[in-house]
Order: sequence, then structure tokens, then C-alpha cells
Amino acid sequence: MQPIEISIEDLKDITARIPVLLKDRKIEPKENLEPGEWTSRELLGHLIDSASNNHLRFVNAIVTGEVHLPSYEQEKWVMSQGWDDEPWERLVVLWENYNLHLVHLLGRIPEDKLNVLCYIGKNPPMTLQDLVVDYLDHLKHHLKDLAPEFTPTRPSGYTPS
Repeated sequence: MQPIEISIEDLKDITARIPVLLKDRKIEPKENLEPGEWTSRELLGHLIDSASNNHLRFVNAIVTGEVHLPSYEQEKWVMSQGWDDEPWERLVVLWENYNLHLVHLLGRIPEDKLNVLCYIGKNPPMTLQDLVVDYLDHLKHHLKDLAPEFTPTRPSGYTPS
């Protein structure tokens, strides 16, 4: 099985299992958090932002070839969107649907595009294939906070910088 096929199967599995685990989750009040910590809504919003940013990266790599895009300013994105004011159920559905679309998109990436170089902010270039794997590892890294009972089918290699 090719790495992109493994990534697609991984994302399909995550997208099928996580909404069930998140649906009835109790959401903690913001006042119970340490300074700088995100609420569950903000963390799920961050994962929606990640899907959005990576969607743009993936499509640009397919359409234009080499990609040069700015980095994602996560704190500013999360705070500016007011994820805490959104109903939990809406966020879960938005996250699920965005990732279902990414599954669809990943299945359409031509093999000759997997080695397209992507320059994101000041980070070293990554291939589109590496960017897909990085997206999944980032997702798994945060899902252990949102749904501690979730065990990915493949271990995550993501270590945040």
C-alpha cells in the first residue's frame, strides 16, 4: 500500500470514530483553565483551522505545483474566530465534514504531485506527501486531549515545535 493510501485510510478511520466520541463530551468552562490553555471548543476550532489551512496547501500543490504559503498563526486564528461561542455540536459536524472532504481530496491527488515541494512560512520545504502525513500526525496529537479514549490505528510521529 502506498503512503498516500495509508494516510487516506487513517483519516477515514479517524473521521468515522471521533465524532461518536465527541458528541456527548462535557465541555469545561473557560474559567477552569490555566492561562494560555484552550477550551475543548477552541481546540476543536484549531483542528478545523488546521483542516482549512491544509486544504488550501493540498489544492495549491495539486494545481500550481511548488507552493509558497504563509505559516498559520494559530493563537490569532483561534482567538479571532471565537470558537467558544459556537455550539459544540456544530463544531463536531464542521470538523467531521471538513475531514470527509479531505479524504475525498486526498484520494484524487495524482501520484506525480506527491513530491511537489511546499514552503510554509519559514519552515524547511516539505513534499505534499510529507505535508499530508504531518497533518494527520498533528490531528492525532491533539485528539488525545479531546478524546483520550481514542487510539489511532497507526501511532503518531508528531512532536510539536
